[in-house]
Amino acid sequence: MAALKYLKSVQFWLVMIVLLGVSLRLREFLSFRSLWLDEVALILQVKRRSYEALLMKGVMGNQGAPAGYLLLSKLSLERFSSLETGARFVSLVCGLGSMVLSAWLVLSSFRDATTKLLALLLIATSPWLIYYSAEGKHYMQEVLVALGLVCAFLRYEQGRMSLLFLGGLGVVSVWFSHNAPVVLCACGTLHSVRALIGREYKRGFAFVGIAIVWVVSFALHAVTNMRALFGNRDLFTYWGHGLAPWRKGAPAVISWIGDIWTRFMGYVFIPAETQMVSDLSSSLVSRGWECVLCVVVALGLVRMFRERSPLAPYVALIVGISFSLALLRISPFSSRLILYTFPFILVSAASGVVWLVARARQGGVLIATSLAVVAFLSVGGPSVAVSTARFVQPHDRSDMKEALRYLLGARTPEDLLVMRRADSTVAALYTKRNRALSMPVLLADWKIAKPHAMCARLRKRLASSPYRPIWIVGVLQADEVARAVDELKQRCFLVMHREQRQGFFAARLKYLSNEEPQPKSRSMSPMSTASY
Repeated sequence: MAALKYLKSVQFWLVMIVLLGVSLRLREFLSFRSLWLDEVALILQVKRRSYEALLMKGVMGNQGAPAGYLLLSKLSLERFSSLETGARFVSLVCGLGSMVLSAWLVLSSFRDATTKLLALLLIATSPWLIYYSAEGKHYMQEVLVALGLVCAFLRYEQGRMSLLFLGGLGVVSVWFSHNAPVVLCACGTLHSVRALIGREYKRGFAFVGIAIVWVVSFALHAVTNMRALFGNRDLFTYWGHGLAPWRKGAPAVISWIGDIWTRFMGYVFIPAETQMVSDLSSSLVSRGWECVLCVVVALGLVRMFRERSPLAPYVALIVGISFSLALLRISPFSSRLILYTFPFILVSAASGVVWLVARARQGGVLIATSLAVVAFLSVGGPSVAVSTARFVQPHDRSDMKEALRYLLGARTPEDLLVMRRADSTVAALYTKRNRALSMPVLLADWKIAKPHAMCARLRKRLASSPYRPIWIVGVLQADEVARAVDELKQRCFLVMHREQRQGFFAARLKYLSNEEPQPKSRSMSPMSTASY
């Protein structure tokens, strides 16, 4: 009887959902998918720099990560022989830790079992939280730090944590998260205002003193590790869509506010790369769905305030300050840069769904059932569908390893390999690390250009041996490379073989000299790799 009673308890199902989230994250990690371009760009700098250089100078180029993450990543890369394992182990640990903290957070923030279970289910199956738990970047560490700080402040409210320990945690956190200052600002402001309203001036002044220490710690991190990020025009331009366009006037800013919020909600609940959103992205259905998400999340936050959930003010302040920084053009309000807000958004969505269903019950069973179905399909359906598919086949943005293995069997020793600049960077890392993937071919470091320019460059490459076949391979932007090959086919090259798979595109071409006539267009059957 005791076992049966436990199986029906909320704690049991919370544990099951946590295990589901852990399994999804482990599945993504253990797939050992190819490293992404940004991962490679960061890994190369982490491997080449000393611990002292990573702590005091950070990384250069268009990459940036907190000092704590860089040090942990270097340690991980030194301990694991596999590049994928070493680069992503820190993110995996942070992803698993985030699931545990999320479970404690929902238990402490809600009284009803339905909201607890739905909130944790949305976090466990969130496609982005799963993906970045197996990505060699610092975004999942940002999530863990944000959740850890909020949990710490909630424990302080409950009298289970001292103010001194809380202050020390904040000092350390800014070295492990770029967004920790936002969370500390939200939490510190909340408790300072509460102290002043309650006329607890001693506690209020204590928070002010601790805040000064936090600012000093952040300033030290900014002038050392983060200084390479300041003034980086390339990054500012790349993330410019997440900053308020004040120069275009008030109407443009108002339009931006509505657009950034609806698109942000769509991004939180399902990745833009998935087939569902890509089919609907330009339609009214997609925008309507995003507006529904905004309403559900807003209603959920209102419900949390009405029921005096201790998490409600933290959610409002953290997300509000993040958005205010975008209005002030200080920090972009966009996609993975604010991944640390996702758990709080998902919790609010769960609260909104439960509130809508509860209100609909007053109108009858039919209305309640219909609203429950619509709410689930809008909020939970996409995440559950994507995460289920990902459990079977992990998401891979760049299948460089598979492309290199294919070329090993398809190429001949005299073939020349031509790749985009980004593709060749990732390929060089794998071919240098894994001798089995090495190929006696040339990595041509050039960008795909217009067809006439491409023909001219390839003629120059093939000047010494004009009849030498070449392979053109695209991974990071395979469709663009495939279109470029189609253009070359019409101008100066004969396509002897082409292979297009989910993760890459490859084509073997032969240069047509001026004396050699262009063959008539005909359908060509793919050649067997055994012929090579």
